[in-house]
Amino acid sequence: MKPAAPHSHGAGAKASRKPVILAAMPAELNSCEPLAKRCHTVLAGVGDSAAMHAAQSVATSGQASLLMSWGTAGGLDPALKPGTLVICTRIVDATTGQYFEARPKLVARLGEILKPLRAVTGAGLTTGMAVTTRDRKSALHVAHECTVVDMESAAIARVARDEGLPFIALRAVLDPAGSNLPVSALAGMDNPDEATRATLRALARRPWELPSLCQLALWYRRSLHMLSSAALLMENAPGLFSEVTSR
Repeated sequence: MKPAAPHSHGAGAKASRKPVILAAMPAELNSCEPLAKRCHTVLAGVGDSAAMHAAQSVATSGQASLLMSWGTAGGLDPALKPGTLVICTRIVDATTGQYFEARPKLVARLGEILKPLRAVTGAGLTTGMAVTTRDRKSALHVAHECTVVDMESAAIARVARDEGLPFIALRAVLDPAGSNLPVSALAGMDNPDEATRATLRALARRPWELPSLCQLALWYRRSLHMLSSAALLMENAPGLFSEVTSR
């Protein structure tokens, strides 16, 4: 998939070192807007390659004190409903089998801050392609014992490890484990800036997917609302990044 061109909110060449939040889609990036003064926020694009490029760019610029993967994810744990916030304790790369641990004290502190939103902790899985069917989600859940799945977190975590930076991921469940994604919903991932138009064009070729696409849109709105709520709680939370150490 063609990644979106990375750009940053408030990350100039002479900016001070701050936590960096990376999100794949514009709407996901907008959901962390309350943190723009406290963190550098970067539109990374969809998929492993785009996420790695964006993460390397900020990590080697001297701007980053931490890398954070932010956005939505597919549910692998059947117990999780759309909108559930998952603080990832580790990220597993489904392709290589590598795993990357988040800093435990940072996970714990974020858990305290997001307790009013009933955030949970669990392992995240990263795959090279979107996981679209309930059968595939079930198989991955059994094979890797992970809670959610996305396409970017392992790349970001790998860069953080290589650059000696702390890493953490916060993901909101979009599609639950028991759901199948409509094919038309994937069209917008190739070009996030034209996501709506691309989806509508795909839907015109698959009109029977309209009900499931409407349901997905409601889930997406819910997950973005939860991410925005998380950002508001994190905005002024004391000690959130106190466990972060420089390289």
